[in-house]
Amino acid sequence: MTASKCSNNDVQREKRLYTLVSTFEKKNSLSIKLLFGRPEITRSATNSMGVTNALEHLFLPKQIFGIELESKGKEYQKFHYALILQSCGEGEQGTLIPGINPGAHVLVQAKTHATSKKLFETINNISRYGLDLTLIEPEKLYKLNDLVSLNMKPSFFIGELLGY
Repeated sequence: MTASKCSNNDVQREKRLYTLVSTFEKKNSLSIKLLFGRPEITRSATNSMGVTNALEHLFLPKQIFGIELESKGKEYQKFHYALILQSCGEGEQGTLIPGINPGAHVLVQAKTHATSKKLFETINNISRYGLDLTLIEPEKLYKLNDLVSLNMKPSFFIGELLGY
């Protein structure tokens, strides 16, 4: 019986199959949280000084997930983003986003506190109706992005998802 050996190329190929999302909180600095999603694997991440809740979430290609990025303190200019993203397919780069390797496709983005709040409300309402956010088609999420960016109430979007 011969032992099976994994080549370095096999290991590199395996890494490219996943989009890696690192979430953590660093007091008075930065917070990256997973809002929703179904990672294939979630594992503890190497914990460096001052970082808590450090996790790595590995998503298969084309999976939908949401994250929140927020500055906390003086290390960064103040920002608060909420994003709904789609993980990259094999060999795709995607948009460069802190904590996400190799990046992801941005489907919905909220870049101010007010639009983030509106997006959180919409996410909560969609979940309240029992809809799985990870199964919504990217084309429909682009519509949600338009509504959020125009500062419109996305309530009819939920009705469209429900078939009303």
